[in-house]
Amino acid sequence: MLPSARISTGVVAMVVLCAGCGSSSNPASPTQAPVIQLDQANVPAWQGAWTVVGAASAVPRLAQTFVPSKAALSGVEIDLITANPPGSAQITVRVVDASRTLASTTQTITAGFDGILRFDFPSVVTVTPGVPLQLQVEDSSDRVFGWRYGSNTYAAGAAFFNGTPWNGGAFDFFFRTYGY
Repeated sequence: MLPSARISTGVVAMVVLCAGCGSSSNPASPTQAPVIQLDQANVPAWQGAWTVVGAASAVPRLAQTFVPSKAALSGVEIDLITANPPGSAQITVRVVDASRTLASTTQTITAGFDGILRFDFPSVVTVTPGVPLQLQVEDSSDRVFGWRYGSNTYAAGAAFFNGTPWNGGAFDFFFRTYGY
């Protein structure tokens, strides 16, 4: 039994000693969650270029290749502009390796939106650092939103238009990727 002390009001106080409480070696300590960080980015000063995102087809209309440096991908951001109001559209982004979709998520956006739009994936995706991936974007309405782009400002990838490097790789879409 642990020692106790009598307090003048008749209440008994217990002193509890816990060896190792609060130490980092305590197996009951919670594990720290990984910190999500910016991985890849291409958001230079915009010079006014954009193209309509467009609806899904057998060949993705718009895509951007990128090379992750982190082993986990949690989300992406794309730089959108309202191209043809009014209305709304569902914007879908996918991350694709050479043969399969690794992650996909969709948001409904109302006309008038202008700027960086974040897409967090339902679960973190394990990727191989240094292996190129493709970010594909589509618009359910075919005409409401445009994706900003510029000259080749991201050396590790290229914009794709209808399945091939756009103008021989002369352009890059504006995007950011996040992970850990």
